[in-house]
Amino acid sequence: MYSCHGVVHGPCEGMCSDSTDSTTGLCANSEENSSGRLGDKILITGGTGMIGSQIARAVLEDPDQVFAPDSEVIVLARWRSSMKNLRGMLFIESGSQSGKNAKFRHRGIRIVYGDVSDAFAMLELILEQERPTHIFHFAAQAINGVSWPAASLSLSVNTQGTLNVLEAVRRLDAERAGAGEGKEGSTFRRKTKVLVAGSSAEYGFTALDYDETRPIPEDVPLKPMTPYGVSKVAQENLASVYAHNYGVEACTARIFIHMAPGGTEHLSVQNFAKQIAEAEQVWEREYKFEVTTRAATRLNSASVEKSKAASVSKKKDVSTDPRLELRHGDLSTFRDVTDVRGSRYVYPTLLLRCLPGEAYNVGSSQTFSISGMLDILLNATQAPIRRVLDESRLRKADERVLLANITKLQELTGWDPKPDIWRTAVDLLDFWRSEVKDREG
Repeated sequence: MYSCHGVVHGPCEGMCSDSTDSTTGLCANSEENSSGRLGDKILITGGTGMIGSQIARAVLEDPDQVFAPDSEVIVLARWRSSMKNLRGMLFIESGSQSGKNAKFRHRGIRIVYGDVSDAFAMLELILEQERPTHIFHFAAQAINGVSWPAASLSLSVNTQGTLNVLEAVRRLDAERAGAGEGKEGSTFRRKTKVLVAGSSAEYGFTALDYDETRPIPEDVPLKPMTPYGVSKVAQENLASVYAHNYGVEACTARIFIHMAPGGTEHLSVQNFAKQIAEAEQVWEREYKFEVTTRAATRLNSASVEKSKAASVSKKKDVSTDPRLELRHGDLSTFRDVTDVRGSRYVYPTLLLRCLPGEAYNVGSSQTFSISGMLDILLNATQAPIRRVLDESRLRKADERVLLANITKLQELTGWDPKPDIWRTAVDLLDFWRSEVKDREG
């Protein structure tokens, strides 16, 4: 056995006949996907987002050779979507290899525009236009807190959007079967494989019975406590319904907290980093202080605090400036945190090997306190930022601890997560420093 990017492969690498997956009919390793078949078509909905764009990069690099050589990668984007997270990955029209990034095993990304909420558009995209062999369905209203003021939107986009994708896949599968695609001598899979993005929010009230010493397994009741959680349970149930009733090869990744540069400011740690970056701009511009650089963040916390105190003593009183406040909600919770730049490589293998209708926790199986992550961020700045409890940021209901039991995922893929929370937090802060400067011109 050997491991590439934390995903374990068997001894049959390059020898498809030695081991075959009993569920998919494919090799237990990923090399079989390139045997006797033209390039795959991989569709990623939500591919401009933080997780979706990292999966796009993993698919393009494809170090574990999950997909056939020179496969096509298509990202479904809304017309107003930012392409920042896809920098360096977009397809370059060229007849030569110079148009292909040397780091990528496949061609670059091609963008198609549409919205999963539009049933007719999904039928046209999946059944008529692209006919993908694999789909990562990650398009969603993906912010838990936003689902309270936008419950109807959350349920509509997440539930109806997933139904639209699955129904289009069902029809595509049926059409391929009727045309004899996927039989001996065919160059395409008969069925499209789908990985649906679920969430740890599906556990909800059940999570209250678990703590830092008892990770949550997949086989417990799903009792969501937010509209977002309800929508994710509905998505997963739809995937199960289509798998068991129509034979659609769809499974669900129950994703615990994932972070990386390029995320939304509406998630707590991302928002902390953004607030710090904004406060640094005020501090630098109006109090004539040179903001710390990445090199300075490597100082130990004692040195940083000493530097802060010395600098503040030379300036006018800043204790009443609200722009130097960091507003937060409950900091006492603990979350299973994964850097998606590390986890991105497990998703293609999960899509290939997952059992239709099944769900798999995806996390680090390590908890970090929200307070501790905020401490890391504040220790990485020399601006005198004050913490202020903002009661409007307190949730109506919240899990105290969310910790993933990833045994099922590890047995399937061999993935061994190694989170570096300090690096992740500092990278987030650097991202938001750049983003805030761009926004302020």
